[in-house]
Amino acid sequence: MINAQTPGGVAELSGGRKGILLFNKNGTDFVAFDKLCPNNDCTSAMTFKNRLLHCSCDESEYSVDFGGAPQTEGFECPAIEYRVTKIGTTIRISNF
Repeated sequence: MINAQTPGGVAELSGGRKGILLFNKNGTDFVAFDKLCPNNDCTSAMTFKNRLLHCSCDESEYSVDFGGAPQTEGFECPAIEYRVTKIGTTIRISNF
């Protein structure tokens, strides 16, 4: 897994429903998403590749650049996003 300290990097963290993915968008802005697939019937955690979250249960994908918006036709529910606050070197992830 790539280090989240570098632009484009990601870190897998514990927490959330299935774990959390913290993504470094550009070196200063971060976003965090739950690895729980928006498809409630899915028991597998989503994976991350090429700036997309991927659900293996239904092959749906969600953009980390656009608030977890679905990128697969026919899907409407976004990925669960968490609030990320960065103060100095401290990053805090919380519910909105």
